[in-house]
Amino acid sequence: MTKSNHVQPIAHRGCPYQYPENTLIALQNAGNRAGAVEFDVRRCETGEAVVIHDEGLNRVTSREGLVSDTSVTELQQTHVEDSNAHVPTLQEVFETVPEDVTLHIELKESSVIDDVVTYSDHFDHNIIISSFDPTALTVAVSKGLTDVALLCATDPESAIKRAVEIGCTAVHPSASLCIETDIVAAAHEQELIVNAWTVDDTETLVALSRIDGNNCSTAVDGIIIDDCSLIEQCQTLE
Repeated sequence: MTKSNHVQPIAHRGCPYQYPENTLIALQNAGNRAGAVEFDVRRCETGEAVVIHDEGLNRVTSREGLVSDTSVTELQQTHVEDSNAHVPTLQEVFETVPEDVTLHIELKESSVIDDVVTYSDHFDHNIIISSFDPTALTVAVSKGLTDVALLCATDPESAIKRAVEIGCTAVHPSASLCIETDIVAAAHEQELIVNAWTVDDTETLVALSRIDGNNCSTAVDGIIIDDCSLIEQCQTLE
């Protein structure tokens, strides 16, 4: 993962403002617009790696119960929100999203790392693995997934220290942590990419690109967004 001269928009769960979150239509369409998408992976009852944020199904589908208690066949028959889109497998995402779209994969369970490794060997997407769990990232690095990012919302000093120890190429701090602390400059001093989450408004978008006036070392490298209307704005920020 290399630094760019512009702020990279990253479509969070495929931009749920416009599309049913974490579905194939969302990840494909928002990915084509942004050039990068973020999504969550966990394991279902029958062992497949599937793309859904929550442990439970009730927030984004009409089905009750846990993902871990639901088969992949049932998930493929489960509509997300008010759409005809289903809860996809990780394999479907790799097969559907164009290979020029960067995949930011948040691990909800470390057990899915082997699945990511398998698909990364068969497809040419640029892949960034993220997690709040340092142990999961350490395992990912040990299995050859070299672009990994530590998610964090507090304690920037410890987050940077841990990211360096793991061998991360990036950190993904909350937007508020980026604005209220010096984590961006500290991360850049360690040659870490900084992608901030999650932004829904222009004011925060601009603030993250100019955290300390014109000092580019304090501007984030990427912004994880829920709203596709912010993609073009993000791409014009320098």
